[in-house]
Amino acid sequence: MSRGVQTEEQARQLGLISSPTIRINGQDIQLDVKESLCESCGDLCGEDVDCRIWTYQGKDYTVAPKAMTIDVILREVYGGSKEAIKPKEQTQDIPENLKRFFAAKQKKEAGLNKA
Repeated sequence: MSRGVQTEEQARQLGLISSPTIRINGQDIQLDVKESLCESCGDLCGEDVDCRIWTYQGKDYTVAPKAMTIDVILREVYGGSKEAIKPKEQTQDIPENLKRFFAAKQKKEAGLNKA
């Protein structure tokens, strides 16, 4: 989960489609969303949570490969749109895995504050 996004409301406002969501000129860098259990995010919130898997050149990765990100940036610079695409105003709901993450994180933080 992004350290910059701290609440479910922020995730909703940003229109996150999974964790992480990476966009270039307003477009997600991967067309599909595949997810699997993420131990590090589970440690953060205290419950099991799924995060995004990145598929690049036929292989799956738990973090976006640098080469994939570079390819997308270069494709956009040399062949993409001439104008940056403005992100749409997000009013849609966020995925269930992000809801679970933020709810568990809030519950964990509330428990820590009581101690």
